[in-house]
Amino acid sequence: MSPSNRCASIVRFSRVLRRALPAVTLVAAVPRPERARAAADDAGAATEITGPTLGLSTLVLTSYTSNLFHEQRRRQSDFTSKGGPGERFAGMSGPADFLTELGIKGSSAWPRDTNRKVVLSAEARYFLHLRNAVANYARLEIGARYDLTRRNTITLQVTGTPKRFRKNYAARLFAGNRVYEPAWYRELDLAAGHRRKWSKRWKTEAQYVPEIRRYLAPFKNRSYHRHELGLHVRRDVGDYLEASVGARGALTWTPSDLELGVPVERSHRELAAVAAIGLALPARVAAELEGEYRVRRYTATVVANDSYFGRTDHRTVVTVGVKRRLGDSFVVLVEASFTQNETNRRDHPNVDPGELGYDEAVAAVGVKGTF
Repeated sequence: MSPSNRCASIVRFSRVLRRALPAVTLVAAVPRPERARAAADDAGAATEITGPTLGLSTLVLTSYTSNLFHEQRRRQSDFTSKGGPGERFAGMSGPADFLTELGIKGSSAWPRDTNRKVVLSAEARYFLHLRNAVANYARLEIGARYDLTRRNTITLQVTGTPKRFRKNYAARLFAGNRVYEPAWYRELDLAAGHRRKWSKRWKTEAQYVPEIRRYLAPFKNRSYHRHELGLHVRRDVGDYLEASVGARGALTWTPSDLELGVPVERSHRELAAVAAIGLALPARVAAELEGEYRVRRYTATVVANDSYFGRTDHRTVVTVGVKRRLGDSFVVLVEASFTQNETNRRDHPNVDPGELGYDEAVAAVGVKGTF
């Protein structure tokens, strides 16, 4: 849901953890394909609810990322040499860092009948960085789920980020040199979804996600609003294997204004395809493999906007994970992912195009408890 400049791999890990818990507590996640389900977990999640229930869950997730700020390959060795006041990496450490996510969530469910219920939830999360305290931030979520019928469910989630550091950007010129300043933004997004069980084996999930990001001065030209549509199809193959495929498209609009004397617009279109396979194993263990390919094309029409004119980015993400339930209250997750982004941007004609892309390897381990 999130654009490339957020740490998408790390966010995905916490969503998978939430999907691993019983259905009564799994209400705030953005609609995405569910993973393989262990038979013992299904039995616990299917217990009939006889009255209103309250749920509380906590999350601790620690991740390592090799490229926190998604820096180009050619710049990943410059954090020390360009870390002085007003330079590109002032106040930043990298490119690697450790990130710990702490979360707490409360939910309440009201049964409508044997097969239907209404669920409301609220969640607060805080992200701590070992080397980049400037990048610490909080995220708040509220969610709702309503079973229209036994086969149809609608979901709604609102997520807000009060203030978050992105990176340092060039703000002005002084004596012919660029002076960099920290860029901060606020973000609000909404995810509305519909889930349909067509049969015992086939299910679909559709979602619509509008998102608004507002940068603080002097970087308001980087603000945007974005609209995304997605559809996922899942099929259970036997009792222990699940396969899913999906696609999504997004349109992003940004302002168009002068930056350092050059007209700049960052509007773009995206298309992405996702495929995943989940396998339920003995001892309440489940494994999954997911691949995603995304194409982003920028729509700038001014040739002088050479960072974005005629630009196309190709991003590939591969994720593998294993999760295991411990007792009735805890789920442990171990995951790893690799992201590769290639671009044909034209603002550095003398630089090898391969040096303008970036790579990111992420490894995460976490535990979530439900009480």
